[in-house]
Amino acid sequence: MFRLISGVLILQLLLSGCVSGPRLIESDVPFQEECLEILIDDNKTDYELNDKDAEMPDWAEGLDEGIFRMALVINGKEDLQTLLSFEGKEKDQEFDRTVQRLLNKVNVTSLEVSAIAGGLDCEEEKAEQLGQFLEKKERRRERNLTVASIITGASSSIIMGTILLASGSDTWLEVAGITGGLVEVYLGLKILSLEKRVKIEHPVNVLKMIEEEDNSQGVFPASVWHYFQTTPTQDGEAFRDKLLYRWQEYNDLPEDEFEVLFGLGGEYNAEMLQSRADLLDQLGAQITLMKQDLLKFNRFVLNR
Repeated sequence: MFRLISGVLILQLLLSGCVSGPRLIESDVPFQEECLEILIDDNKTDYELNDKDAEMPDWAEGLDEGIFRMALVINGKEDLQTLLSFEGKEKDQEFDRTVQRLLNKVNVTSLEVSAIAGGLDCEEEKAEQLGQFLEKKERRRERNLTVASIITGASSSIIMGTILLASGSDTWLEVAGITGGLVEVYLGLKILSLEKRVKIEHPVNVLKMIEEEDNSQGVFPASVWHYFQTTPTQDGEAFRDKLLYRWQEYNDLPEDEFEVLFGLGGEYNAEMLQSRADLLDQLGAQITLMKQDLLKFNRFVLNR
């Protein structure tokens, strides 16, 4: 009888061992390999804006502030002044060249918006896919542990039934019951500690750049960076300030997870990866809205 119980116990432990796995999964694919590589160092700010630049000059009196602000962020302030100087005058070749320069800057800026938005979308997709991969790993292990727990319960019942049929002692019944119960508890605890993590690095962290107002690596094109930092929303706050408030208000993250998300990398679980994907999605959506103001500016230039 002792051999029977020992054999089943060993089988149960082997089953639990088979469904065990490493908590930390290594990722062989660089997290940022193709998402932002081309943008890094290619978009270092080649012009700066200050509070004085944002002041409406006399020649822009009566002009929509949004039009003036967009001229600033695409570095077209002087061309806009030239364009407005033709008000009520005959249009000549200089006027046509000015219009073309402004339209070219609008087109380039639109491409820059698409480029950074595409890079953010790429990182978002990677975070989501990696999170789904971890969830699948956890579900598979949970399923295996559940099966092992069912086998354990069935094995314990078989042993206890065998002991009863053999008119065994109550001691062996208690041993079989306790053994099966302990293994089931062990498997239950394993199910509760299924969380898988993956270590990833993001030395170019756009979330950190937005938080610290630091574009020294040149990931954000100058036009996009200036627009995001200075353009006010309907309530007067800059897009950046509005987004940071939303991040802090609606993403209640523990301090250690926040440091990983806004740092150079670390260990991520599936939930953290989804949080990162959500933050990148919000940032990309805000940046893409810049195209609406570009369209408005483009129409203004064409209708002069």
